[in-house]
Amino acid sequence: MKRSRRVLEPAKKRRNLLSSLGIEAVDYKDTATLRQFLSERGKIRSRLVTGVTVQQQT
Repeated sequence: MKRSRRVLEPAKKRRNLLSSLGIEAVDYKDTATLRQFLSERGKIRSRLVTGVTVQQQT
């Protein structure tokens, strides 16, 4: 019996939120922007979820 091949769809390109907002450096007092990078429990979301680069994550 022949197996059917699954066609994989290409992964969606994640948008870089900081670049789209035009933010160069994140200020710790800007809570509205920082909330987008936190989970409901207050944990920092990963780069894969948020779409930021390594340099922006640090």
